Amino acid sequence: MARRTKEKRSSRAEAKAKDPREVVHKRAYWFDRARSLSELHGWPRAEPGDGRGLVGRYVTAAERPIGQLGCAELHTLLTQGTDPHFLVPVALERLGGGLGIDERALLGDLLRLPRDFWRTHPFLRQALRELATRSSRTLREGEGDDDPLRLAIARFIDRGR
Repeated sequence: MARRTKEKRSSRAEAKAKDPREVVHKRAYWFDRARSLSELHGWPRAEPGDGRGLVGRYVTAAERPIGQLGCAELHTLLTQGTDPHFLVPVALERLGGGLGIDERALLGDLLRLPRDFWRTHPFLRQALRELATRSSRTLREGEGDDDPLRLAIARFIDRGR
């Protein structure tokens, strides 16, 4: 009887460990930012394009070292559903300054990421919450309450409470 109880406990522990909502990264993690997204994911090299059009911009951004990606390139990758695991830490660094047009779009992309991503990355979620709180204070007062970015920030902050 004791053996079956231990087996049940171990199978419950295994099931709990496989839960996709489990916290994966409790604190900041390191990865080589001199490597491209293609290298980190093991994607085959793509033909170098002219960098025009959506496909060209995406391929160019995916082949560029992650540490050198700008806000517009991060926006392109995130809006196409690319795995945010490597992109979010760099995006949060890029948003440390003021909010220009590209930065506003990138902040909106981060705020729209699925809850499961933020649940498994609480360290990054906390960094985004601090950034969102700071940004909501600095948004121009004349933009009104119906500004999409302001609404997205309010939803994200309320969701975390």
